[in-house]
Amino acid sequence: MLLKQLRTFFQISEFPRAFERKSDGICFLFLSLISLVPYPLFQTLFGTAFCAEGGFLKNRQRNGAYMCRLQIDAARFERARSDAEKRSRESIGTLGEKVLHATLKNYFSDAGDLQEQKIGRYVADIFGKRGIIEIQTGGYAALKKRLPSLLEQYPVTVVCPVMRKKELFWIDPVTGAVDKGRRSPKTGRLCDALPELFYLSEFCERENFKIWIFLYDGREYKIRDGWGNGGKRGAHRADRVPLTPVDLYEFSVSDDFAALLPPGCPDSFTGEQFSGLISKKGYKLWASLRFLTERGVLRREKRNRTYVYTVG
Repeated sequence: MLLKQLRTFFQISEFPRAFERKSDGICFLFLSLISLVPYPLFQTLFGTAFCAEGGFLKNRQRNGAYMCRLQIDAARFERARSDAEKRSRESIGTLGEKVLHATLKNYFSDAGDLQEQKIGRYVADIFGKRGIIEIQTGGYAALKKRLPSLLEQYPVTVVCPVMRKKELFWIDPVTGAVDKGRRSPKTGRLCDALPELFYLSEFCERENFKIWIFLYDGREYKIRDGWGNGGKRGAHRADRVPLTPVDLYEFSVSDDFAALLPPGCPDSFTGEQFSGLISKKGYKLWASLRFLTERGVLRREKRNRTYVYTVG
């Protein structure tokens, strides 16, 4: 049925299935009536958000914050990954580009875009008609120093990759042998990006600045060169290889960031309670709370010698 196809295309699961049994003529009438509904009312009725780059999307809302979910081209992503892995094999023994960074750089580059383009004193990962796109797999503190200069000249989009499901492989530092790997019991979530986003907080109000959080499933390779537990504690990461793209979300205004609160987050909580929700401690916990507070998602007040955070 026409409506079933439209529901699949727009990823709207809340349409009543009863409509699918009606004729296409009724479907056309129904869609025509929808076109007359004001957009805010449409969001309320059908729980969707509209994004110019992604179309109508299933609503992900908390306290009035809508996440914009961009579409992912799986075939294009596979080509980008294959090319990155090929170049990685060719650069064995050198300080070659990591597979994750190269894959995302290939994937987000459109025809006519330039890679590793010098902009003033800095080099941008991607430069083209959309402005500058920075693939940030680490080093957010260093990016913070570059952004003021780049934003004065062009729009900037920062891509923050977060691994959802992970297979972990260990590499012997002497022989280079790789073990069989195992599935990590941990599942990555959007809130895992919070500690890194702290470095970008001051730029989030700028109209020419956007953040894309990219969720993916993949493999992580670590060198067993640490201490304790067979060299696993403090071990260095060798590479990350993305296998399957999962989701891509765009954040551009402060209200959007309320959607990064973890599932089950209460309206009021302490730092210790929030630590359990996001599985972060120490500096990462502090940075996460600081970012959400600076962006107006949380309010902090002291109650009986304890800081309490309130949503909104």
